[in-house]
Amino acid sequence: MEKHTDIYTQKIINLIIRRRKSMGLSQIELAERSGLPQSTIARIETHRLHIRLDTLMKILAVLNCDLSFVDNERLKTKRLVLRKLTIDDATAMYEGWCSDPEVTKYLTWNHHKNIDETKAILSSWIKDYDSPDTIRYGICLKGSGKLIGSIDVVGYADGNPEIGYCLAKQYWNNGYMSEALSELIKYLFKIGFNKIVIEANINNIGSNRVIEKCGFKFTHKETKEHCSIFKPEPVTVNWYEISF
Repeated sequence: MEKHTDIYTQKIINLIIRRRKSMGLSQIELAERSGLPQSTIARIETHRLHIRLDTLMKILAVLNCDLSFVDNERLKTKRLVLRKLTIDDATAMYEGWCSDPEVTKYLTWNHHKNIDETKAILSSWIKDYDSPDTIRYGICLKGSGKLIGSIDVVGYADGNPEIGYCLAKQYWNNGYMSEALSELIKYLFKIGFNKIVIEANINNIGSNRVIEKCGFKFTHKETKEHCSIFKPEPVTVNWYEISF
C-alpha cells in the first residue's frame, strides 16, 4: 500500500511540474498563489519533501486541476473503455493481435509464436505500472468489455510523450483506433503535456491516416539503420506532432 501511495504522490508532483510550466508560472509565482514558501515548492518538485495530500490538493487547485487528473485507471469514449492491462489479458492479446504477422508487420516487434511470449511481455508491461511515467491501456469495447488492442506512451522525446498502438485486424476500418488515440491525446494534454509525437512506417497507409485524422501534423521523414533489436532491417518512418 505504501508503494502505491508513493507512486501516486509522484504522479501528483509530476502533474504539478507539467501544469506549472504549461501555464508559464515560476516556482515563486506558484508559491505566492498557493500561500506557500518558494522553498517548499522547490523541495516538492525535486521530491525532497514528504508533503501532506491536502497541501498538494491546494497547489492543484491553483493550477486548475484535481486528483481526477491523476486517477487514470480508465478512460472512456462513446464506444470504448481504455483500462490498465492485467495478466488475465494474455489470451485475448495473443489470439487477437500478438500472433498475427499482418498486425505486427509495421511494429517494432515480431508476431508471437506462442502464448508464453505474450505472457512474458505482458508481465513486464504490468511491472512497468510501478513507474509513475507509465501510461498504458488495453482498448476494450464498451458494451462487451472485449479487449481488441492496446495504446500507450512508448517513450518520451525531449520530455514529450510518444504514442504507440496496435489493434486486432478484425476491428480495423471501424474508427476504433482514431477514437482511442483522440481520447489519449486529450488525457495527455489534460495532465500538462504541451506536445505529443508519434511515428509511423511510411508504408503503413492506415496508421498514417489515423494519425492525420487525429490532428497530428507531419514534421519529417527519418530512415533508421535498424527498425529495432527484434527487426534489424532499415526502416523509413514519418514523424508527426500535435501541440496543445
